[in-house]
This record gives sequence, C-alpha cells and structure tokens, in this order.
Amino acid sequence: MNQIYDCIVVGGGIVGLTTALALAENNFKVALVETEHFKFDYNPEEFSLRVSAITRSTENIFKNLNTWSAMVAERVSPYTRMKVWDEKGDGHIEFSAEKITQPNLGYIIENRVIQKSLFNKVNHHANIILFNPAHCLDLYHKDDWIILQLEGNNEITAKLIIGADGANSWVRNRAQFELYKKEYNHHAIVATVKTELPHDKTARQRFLN
Repeated sequence: MNQIYDCIVVGGGIVGLTTALALAENNFKVALVETEHFKFDYNPEEFSLRVSAITRSTENIFKNLNTWSAMVAERVSPYTRMKVWDEKGDGHIEFSAEKITQPNLGYIIENRVIQKSLFNKVNHHANIILFNPAHCLDLYHKDDWIILQLEGNNEITAKLIIGADGANSWVRNRAQFELYKKEYNHHAIVATVKTELPHDKTARQRFLN
C-alpha cells in the first residue's frame, strides 16, 4: 500500500516530534516514522538523567505548538543565572536574567517531559499519521517523489523527507551524505545530585582540559 504525504519525518525524538507538529500546524500532511515504542510510564518521583537546557526562543516554539503548558504542568526548572569558568579558575563569565530584564534565561527540562507533551499533541493531530513501531527498509527517488519502504510491504511517498533519527541516522546513511567524524577522547559522567543548599536557580558550568 502506497500513501502520499507532503512530508515524511523519520525519528520520534524531540526534534522529530517538534518538526512534524510544526509542519502539521501549517496544514501539511505529515507521516512520522519511529522505530521504538513510545513509553511514558515512568515514575514521577524519580528524575531522569537526560535533560535539555531550553532557551526563551524554544519556549516560544513550544507555546506556539500548544505543548508548553503540559510541560510546565509536569515539571520544569527555570534558571535565572548562569556561571561559567575554566579549569584554572581565572577565566570566568556570568549571565543574569535581571540584566536583560527577563524573568529567566531558560529552563532545564527532562527530555521525557518534553517528548511526552509533544507526543500527546502529535498523536491526536489530524494532519499527522504515526507509523510506530516501523522499520525503514529502503529509500529511493521516482520522478519528483521520495518513496520510503517500511516493513510489512508498506510504502509512503512525499516530496520531502526529514532525517531526525539521531547520530547514527538511517536516512543520512541511506542518502549517502558525506560525514566528517572527529574523536574528542572525552567521557561524560551524568548524575542527579541532591544538594545541601538550594541551587538558587543558577546553572553552573566548568570546562576542563
């Protein structure tokens, strides 16, 4: 079965969901393809390690998509100041919402909270058809169209396909886009820390060599 859309978005993360919803809100018919099941049955008493720093401009995007209030209702943490310094301690810079006459600089939000709010809107949008779980098998051009083959003898066709499927993008690899990779030899440690004193709505960053 071949179905025709204005756009195909591959990837149901924050970027894919936001892109699909923005297109749908502008009256485009969108097919959203995601490999993994969407699961939002997490324990609200626990904090996720995966978070994003949301700027005021991104907040406005979510507001325009009518998803922001659901995020706030679940859990967001605004920050009004940011302090950044280097390893030696002699390089230091600070940012303050007060200096730019704004209520805050942005928000720290768990990725799952953002994704859940976006998904709930996407899942009930008349202009979005969700293929989930769905595995991509092949991608090719025919005349002015792009045809995406999915498992189960399913084909979807559109004028545009957007690869929002992460660092190891299937769409990018299948389209054979050139990619330059560089090894930084860095490791990241992510943790949730309970502090003795309040964080005072301040984000702190220290860069090490």
